[in-house]
Amino acid sequence: MTPRTKEQNEAIRTRRMGQIMRAAAEAYVIKGINMDMRDVAAAADLGYGTVYHYYKNKYDLLSDLLTMALGEAEEIGLNYLIKGSSVQDYGMTLLRRWRKDPSLFVLYKLACEHFRELPEQEAKVFAERFRQSVIIPLAEVLGTLRRDSRLEESAFLIIGGLVGCAGLSVYRRSAEMNEDEIVKLLLGGF
Repeated sequence: MTPRTKEQNEAIRTRRMGQIMRAAAEAYVIKGINMDMRDVAAAADLGYGTVYHYYKNKYDLLSDLLTMALGEAEEIGLNYLIKGSSVQDYGMTLLRRWRKDPSLFVLYKLACEHFRELPEQEAKVFAERFRQSVIIPLAEVLGTLRRDSRLEESAFLIIGGLVGCAGLSVYRRSAEMNEDEIVKLLLGGF
Protein backbone atom coordinates (compact mmCIF):
# COMPACT_ATOMS: atom_id res chain seq x y z
CA MET A 1 0.00 0.00 0.00
CA THR A 2 1.42 3.36 -1.01
CA PRO A 3 1.43 6.28 1.43
CA ARG A 4 -1.11 9.05 0.97
CA THR A 5 -0.12 12.12 -0.96
CA LYS A 6 -0.13 15.58 0.58
CA GLU A 7 -3.30 16.35 -1.39
CA GLN A 8 -5.05 13.22 -0.12
CA ASN A 9 -4.15 14.08 3.48
CA GLU A 10 -5.45 17.63 3.01
CA ALA A 11 -8.70 16.30 1.52
CA ILE A 12 -9.16 14.02 4.54
CA ARG A 13 -8.39 16.89 6.91
CA THR A 14 -10.88 19.21 5.17
CA ARG A 15 -13.60 16.53 5.16
CA ARG A 16 -12.97 15.72 8.83
CA MET A 17 -13.12 19.38 9.88
CA GLY A 18 -16.40 19.82 8.00
CA GLN A 19 -17.75 16.75 9.76
CA ILE A 20 -16.68 18.18 13.13
CA MET A 21 -18.19 21.60 12.35
CA ARG A 22 -21.57 20.14 11.40
CA ALA A 23 -21.54 18.00 14.52
CA ALA A 24 -20.57 20.95 16.72
CA ALA A 25 -23.44 23.03 15.34
CA GLU A 26 -25.89 20.19 15.98
CA ALA A 27 -24.52 19.66 19.49
CA TYR A 28 -24.75 23.37 20.21
CA VAL A 29 -28.37 23.52 19.06
CA ILE A 30 -29.21 20.70 21.47
CA LYS A 31 -27.08 21.62 24.49
CA GLY A 32 -25.95 25.20 24.00
CA ILE A 33 -22.66 26.10 25.63
CA ASN A 34 -23.05 23.02 27.85
CA MET A 35 -22.01 20.86 24.91
CA ASP A 36 -18.69 19.17 25.31
CA MET A 37 -16.21 17.61 22.97
CA ARG A 38 -17.66 14.15 23.61
CA ASP A 39 -21.01 15.38 22.29
CA VAL A 40 -19.30 16.64 19.16
CA ALA A 41 -17.38 13.40 18.69
CA ALA A 42 -20.56 11.35 19.08
CA ALA A 43 -22.51 13.53 16.65
CA ALA A 44 -19.65 13.36 14.12
CA ASP A 45 -19.29 9.60 14.62
CA LEU A 46 -15.61 10.13 15.39
CA GLY A 47 -13.36 9.20 18.24
CA TYR A 48 -13.05 11.63 21.11
CA GLY A 49 -9.32 11.98 20.49
CA THR A 50 -9.88 12.78 16.84
CA VAL A 51 -11.89 15.87 17.72
CA TYR A 52 -9.18 16.95 20.17
CA HIS A 53 -6.61 16.44 17.43
CA TYR A 54 -8.25 19.31 15.55
CA TYR A 55 -9.46 21.51 18.45
CA LYS A 56 -8.07 21.89 21.95
CA ASN A 57 -11.44 22.87 23.48
CA LYS A 58 -15.04 23.74 22.64
CA TYR A 59 -14.32 27.47 22.55
CA ASP A 60 -11.72 27.06 19.80
CA LEU A 61 -14.15 24.86 17.91
CA LEU A 62 -17.01 27.33 18.40
CA SER A 63 -14.75 30.19 17.29
CA ASP A 64 -13.92 28.40 14.03
CA LEU A 65 -17.59 27.52 13.55
CA LEU A 66 -18.64 31.15 14.00
CA THR A 67 -15.84 32.45 11.77
CA MET A 68 -16.92 30.09 9.00
CA ALA A 69 -20.58 31.05 9.48
CA LEU A 70 -19.70 34.77 9.42
CA GLY A 71 -18.11 34.28 6.02
CA GLU A 72 -21.33 32.72 4.80
CA ALA A 73 -23.41 35.50 6.41
CA GLU A 74 -21.29 38.09 4.60
CA GLU A 75 -21.85 36.27 1.32
CA ILE A 76 -25.62 36.15 1.89
CA GLY A 77 -25.64 39.85 2.72
CA LEU A 78 -23.66 40.64 -0.41
CA ASN A 79 -25.95 38.57 -2.61
CA TYR A 80 -29.25 39.72 -1.13
CA LEU A 81 -28.82 43.11 0.48
CA ILE A 82 -26.06 44.87 -1.39
CA LYS A 83 -27.26 43.66 -4.80
CA GLY A 84 -30.74 45.05 -4.17
CA SER A 85 -32.94 42.08 -3.29
CA SER A 86 -35.89 42.75 -1.03
CA VAL A 87 -35.80 42.40 2.74
CA GLN A 88 -38.36 39.61 2.34
CA ASP A 89 -36.07 37.68 -0.03
CA TYR A 90 -33.21 38.12 2.43
CA GLY A 91 -35.37 36.85 5.31
CA MET A 92 -36.57 33.89 3.27
CA THR A 93 -33.01 32.99 2.36
CA LEU A 94 -31.87 33.13 5.98
CA LEU A 95 -34.72 30.90 7.14
CA ARG A 96 -34.02 28.32 4.45
CA ARG A 97 -30.28 28.31 5.10
CA TRP A 98 -30.76 28.03 8.86
CA ARG A 99 -32.96 24.99 8.39
CA LYS A 100 -30.27 23.31 6.29
CA ASP A 101 -27.19 24.54 8.15
CA PRO A 102 -27.37 24.78 11.93
CA SER A 103 -23.95 26.48 12.10
CA LEU A 104 -25.37 29.55 10.39
CA PHE A 105 -28.33 29.52 12.77
CA VAL A 106 -25.97 29.28 15.75
CA LEU A 107 -24.14 32.42 14.55
CA TYR A 108 -27.33 34.48 14.31
CA LYS A 109 -28.67 33.12 17.60
CA LEU A 110 -25.47 33.95 19.44
CA ALA A 111 -25.42 37.39 17.81
CA CYS A 112 -28.91 38.06 19.17
CA GLU A 113 -27.53 37.18 22.61
CA HIS A 114 -24.48 39.43 22.04
CA PHE A 115 -22.23 36.35 22.00
CA ARG A 116 -22.49 36.28 25.81
CA GLU A 117 -21.46 32.63 26.03
CA LEU A 118 -18.02 33.33 24.57
CA PRO A 119 -15.04 34.75 26.43
CA GLU A 120 -15.51 38.53 26.72
CA GLN A 121 -12.83 39.68 24.27
CA GLU A 122 -13.87 37.16 21.65
CA ALA A 123 -17.52 38.14 22.11
CA LYS A 124 -16.66 41.78 21.38
CA VAL A 125 -14.82 40.85 18.20
CA PHE A 126 -17.66 38.66 16.90
CA ALA A 127 -20.30 41.22 17.86
CA GLU A 128 -18.55 43.99 15.93
CA ARG A 129 -17.89 41.78 12.93
CA PHE A 130 -21.54 40.68 12.90
CA ARG A 131 -22.63 44.31 13.15
CA GLN A 132 -20.43 45.26 10.20
CA SER A 133 -21.32 42.22 8.08
CA VAL A 134 -25.02 41.78 8.79
CA ILE A 135 -26.64 44.58 10.78
CA ILE A 136 -25.25 47.61 8.93
CA PRO A 137 -26.05 46.29 5.41
CA LEU A 138 -29.59 45.41 6.55
CA ALA A 139 -29.96 48.82 8.22
CA GLU A 140 -28.86 50.52 5.00
CA VAL A 141 -31.55 48.69 3.05
CA LEU A 142 -34.12 49.63 5.69
CA GLY A 143 -33.00 53.25 5.33
CA THR A 144 -34.05 53.20 1.69
CA LEU A 145 -37.51 51.97 2.67
CA ARG A 146 -38.39 54.25 5.57
CA ARG A 147 -37.19 57.08 7.75
CA ASP A 148 -36.04 55.88 11.12
CA SER A 149 -33.39 57.16 13.46
CA ARG A 150 -32.80 53.68 14.84
CA LEU A 151 -32.11 51.66 11.71
CA GLU A 152 -29.48 49.40 13.30
CA GLU A 153 -31.84 48.61 16.17
CA SER A 154 -34.60 47.83 13.67
CA ALA A 155 -32.25 45.56 11.72
CA PHE A 156 -31.29 43.78 14.92
CA LEU A 157 -34.97 43.32 15.84
CA ILE A 158 -35.68 41.82 12.42
CA ILE A 159 -32.83 39.33 12.85
CA GLY A 160 -34.03 38.54 16.38
CA GLY A 161 -37.58 37.92 15.19
CA LEU A 162 -36.38 35.61 12.43
CA VAL A 163 -34.12 33.71 14.87
CA GLY A 164 -36.99 33.30 17.33
CA CYS A 165 -39.38 31.98 14.71
CA ALA A 166 -36.78 29.69 13.15
CA GLY A 167 -35.82 28.37 16.58
CA LEU A 168 -39.25 26.79 16.91
CA SER A 169 -38.31 24.48 14.06
CA VAL A 170 -34.55 24.21 14.53
CA TYR A 171 -34.72 23.19 18.18
CA ARG A 172 -37.22 20.46 17.40
CA ARG A 173 -34.94 19.44 14.53
CA SER A 174 -37.99 19.58 12.32
CA ALA A 175 -37.65 19.80 8.57
CA GLU A 176 -40.88 21.77 8.51
CA MET A 177 -40.73 25.52 8.75
CA ASN A 178 -43.26 27.76 7.10
CA GLU A 179 -40.83 30.32 5.77
CA ASP A 180 -43.48 32.09 3.68
CA GLU A 181 -45.72 32.67 6.69
CA ILE A 182 -42.85 33.81 8.90
CA VAL A 183 -41.62 36.30 6.30
CA LYS A 184 -45.14 37.57 5.63
CA LEU A 185 -45.78 38.03 9.35
CA LEU A 186 -42.43 39.62 10.29
CA LEU A 187 -41.41 41.41 7.11
CA GLY A 188 -44.70 42.13 5.35
CA GLY A 189 -44.39 45.85 6.04
CA PHE A 190 -41.16 46.18 4.08
